[in-house]
Amino acid sequence: MGAPRRTAHLLLHGTALKRWPPAQGNGPGDNVATGFGQTGNIDVDAAGSIYVSDRNNHAIYRVSPSYGGGIFNDSQRVAGLGSALATDSNAASNGQLATQVGMREPRGVAFHPLGGYLVATHRGGDVWYVDSGGRAWMFMEGDGGNFNTSGGFAVPTTGVVITEPRSVTVSRTGDIVIAYSDAGFVRVVRNILPRPAAPAWMTPLSQPTGLNLRWQSDAARWYFLEQTPDLNAGAWSPLATLPGAGAFTDFTDAAALTGPRRFYRLRSFGAWPN
Repeated sequence: MGAPRRTAHLLLHGTALKRWPPAQGNGPGDNVATGFGQTGNIDVDAAGSIYVSDRNNHAIYRVSPSYGGGIFNDSQRVAGLGSALATDSNAASNGQLATQVGMREPRGVAFHPLGGYLVATHRGGDVWYVDSGGRAWMFMEGDGGNFNTSGGFAVPTTGVVITEPRSVTVSRTGDIVIAYSDAGFVRVVRNILPRPAAPAWMTPLSQPTGLNLRWQSDAARWYFLEQTPDLNAGAWSPLATLPGAGAFTDFTDAAALTGPRRFYRLRSFGAWPN
């Protein structure tokens, strides 16, 4: 048998994100990034980037693991309004870029195995879902009180069911576990988050301005269009998020005129990704 794999450990330490390499043992650790207001939690995406929730700055920040220990800046904000927060947003903000949605004191962040991540806002009392296109959707609504609504309910919620979430985690099967309230409540939401959903068909047509993609669509739904140059790599990049234009929706990919061959896929969703 080979030697056990040894990896570095990441930890939030007040206003800093720190790393402890195996060789350092119980040493002081190395700063990955500093200058946060009050760190809450961390998670890592498929590319290795570290997502940090910052309660005092009302934002989620993305930090490269090789950032180098310097002070982060606002260009790394991927969700929340940052220090410019004036008020919490509600479900009326569904579909907006997550960087334009008010998320008061985000405390938990957790990636979902099917894409996107969840954000639990302590003082806001909500759980948001940020999709792979960087848009925010209200997953579970709450407030700053101290109560628990029991019994089954539909997700996304249409009423207040939780208060002051402390953390959110996602199992490998997609079950979502939310710890909330000073009373120590825990809620488990069984696997319901988005699965890829193909439209009836999509056809490409080369145009002077690029590759035109047209698919049969529903005006009541939105569509994610993603692309990859390599189907074996398993890495899809967001290309566009579009509302259904009616019977058909079109998108022209100008970049397809140059560079390597591209592959495309669609995911569709209504008021809540499904």
